[in-house]
Amino acid sequence: MPDFDVAGDPALRATLRAARAWGVPLSVFLGRKQVTTHEYLNGQPVRSTTEPLWLETDRSAAMALELYEADLCTGCGQPMSESTLLENEEQYQISYEYCHGCVELDTYQDVLQKKAHAPALLTSVHLKPGNS
Repeated sequence: MPDFDVAGDPALRATLRAARAWGVPLSVFLGRKQVTTHEYLNGQPVRSTTEPLWLETDRSAAMALELYEADLCTGCGQPMSESTLLENEEQYQISYEYCHGCVELDTYQDVLQKKAHAPALLTSVHLKPGNS
């Protein structure tokens, strides 16, 4: 059974999450086709065998992602197995970025709420023409 480094491989996490979102095993998401073998006796079909949809490696990869996500703190998103260690006290720092679209939307919330039929008002945020 392969060992999947879900914690250390963001690309693998993204691939596993995409496969999960599409409801398919990792190997199928990556292009594997299910193979059906037909057996004949004297020209007559006697048995058809289809390989399983979920291979052992697919189950291992899915479980690795589940275990990784189960360990994440619901507040900060860091692995609890790491962030709760005494030696990591005061070892974290915060970084942030502004989403300028959200800033613009937030700036106009009061104005938007005063519009007639405000709950029915659908808003969108987009770059101004010429700023892409």
